[in-house]
Amino acid sequence: MSTTKVVVIILVIVILLFLVLMVWGSYNNSTQKPPNDSQAAAISFNPGEHSNFGAFSEVLSPYAPTLKASALRLAHAEFDLGSQASYPTITVPKDEDHKFRQAKFLVQPAGCAHVLYLAPAAVNVDEHLRKQDSNTPAKDSQPPPPPPAEFKLTILDTPGTLEIARNLPLGSPCKVVLE
Repeated sequence: MSTTKVVVIILVIVILLFLVLMVWGSYNNSTQKPPNDSQAAAISFNPGEHSNFGAFSEVLSPYAPTLKASALRLAHAEFDLGSQASYPTITVPKDEDHKFRQAKFLVQPAGCAHVLYLAPAAVNVDEHLRKQDSNTPAKDSQPPPPPPAEFKLTILDTPGTLEIARNLPLGSPCKVVLE
């Protein structure tokens, strides 16, 4: 028997096996009955929250342009919160060239302050991108982790605001740096 005939026979066997498994799987799925109470089924169905951009943010973040202090028209990118509870709201200007930008912040010591980014309510994006707080832990983390010392926020192309405020009482050193 030639090798061509052997290859054809193997391919036919694989195709037949695939078809048998497809029909068997289809039959098994059709025998399962959905619950009669559609309200109970709706309550038990919980897909969980999932942001498509959030799923790819770690993959795409090295390639996204970064938000610099010069784009915010700030004289410096370091915010000393040792003697004040918060900084005045910072306006993030519109950027028509980039749909998303990454703003990387360092908090020293870890957890002493948080940063809140807000985009206008009229912006049609996922709520997780429109309002981002560095202190907000993932919903599935039990117990919630301590606030991070380093984090990134995704800044949209629309105008928005940044709010920088302390988590701890005044008097102790606290610094937030926009890298």
